[in-house]
Order: sequence, then C-alpha cells, then structure tokens
Amino acid sequence: MAETDTAKTTHPLLKKLDELTYGLIYPAFLGAMIYDIAQGIAEKGQLRGTALVICFMIVILNALDYMHLFADMKEVVKVRFHHFKGPVYIFCDIAGSCCFFISFLLIKYQHSFWAMILIGVVPGLTAIYKQTYAVSDKDRRFATRYGIAFGLLTALGACIFSCDCMILPFLVFFVGLEVLVYFFYIFFLFPLYKSKNPDEGY
Repeated sequence: MAETDTAKTTHPLLKKLDELTYGLIYPAFLGAMIYDIAQGIAEKGQLRGTALVICFMIVILNALDYMHLFADMKEVVKVRFHHFKGPVYIFCDIAGSCCFFISFLLIKYQHSFWAMILIGVVPGLTAIYKQTYAVSDKDRRFATRYGIAFGLLTALGACIFSCDCMILPFLVFFVGLEVLVYFFYIFFLFPLYKSKNPDEGY
C-alpha cells in the first residue's frame, strides 16, 4: 500500500467541492430520482414498466455508492490520509454522482444506450480512486477487476445493441448485476479487506 503523506492537506476549493458533493449533490440527485420513482409507481410520471425497474435499480446503486463513500471511505480517508482528499478522488465522487443522475434521466427520456455507457463508467471511476485510496492490495485489485469487467460488459452491450427498445432487457441484467456485485463488495468484501489491516487503526 502507498505510504500516507501526513503533510498533505486538502485544497480549500476541493474541500468546498467535497462538502457540496455530500451535502447537496448526492442528496439532491437521490431525492429527485426517488420522487420520479414514486410518481412512476403511482402511474403519474413518465416511468413505466422495464424503464421503471431499471431506474429503481439505479437509485439503489446510487444509494450504495453514497453509503460507501460517505461512511466507509470517510473513515479510510480520516485514518490513513488524515482527511486528505486529492483532486482525483473529488473528481471521481462528483463524476460518479452525475453519471447516476444523468443515466436515470436518459432512461426516463428513452435514451437507454447512453444510459448504459454512463452506468458502465462508474465502476471505472471506482477503480481509479481505489488505486490510491484502497485499504489493501486485495481491495485495489478487486476495484481494478470490477472496473475492467464492467467496462468490457459495457463495450459488449454497445456492440450488440443498436436501438433503445432492444437494450432495455439487457440493462435490467446489466444494472442488476452491478447492484449485486457492489452490494456484496461494500457489505462483505470491503469489511473483510479492512479487517486484514488491524495496524491501520480502523
């Protein structure tokens, strides 16, 4: 694992962006998506059928990501990096949240192909920031494989499906699989990887 540089401090601008991300962007995006889901369930909104199912899974995935970054990674940054967050970490935070929200809107307005591309980008963002902010080498390797696997799956989907009506069933599988993998990671693998480093003081 990379050595922690205790002299580093988060740039004031990045700190403000970090506070904006967790204090406003994530909650606002999640709230807006949940509202649309509720409208769809009540048959008052634009979301129906398969699109509603996919958007519901995107909300779950976004909530899982928020939990991991705001709870798990907040502790890692505090203990190992003395609250330091670099520009790459902040960028991945903001970009991930935006990818979820924009992909949700794309599904809602029937542009499912590009929604798949954005959902496929998120594991890659996780792999990028985990190169520095992983709790162990196993954690870093998992994140890398996670990013590569969903990158390849996204490329496969992009090659096979050319119209939105054909891609919706694939997206149910694609987003559902991402939810299952990420759920297993943050509730089982990540605590295991963290427990293997008792000297870190978590």
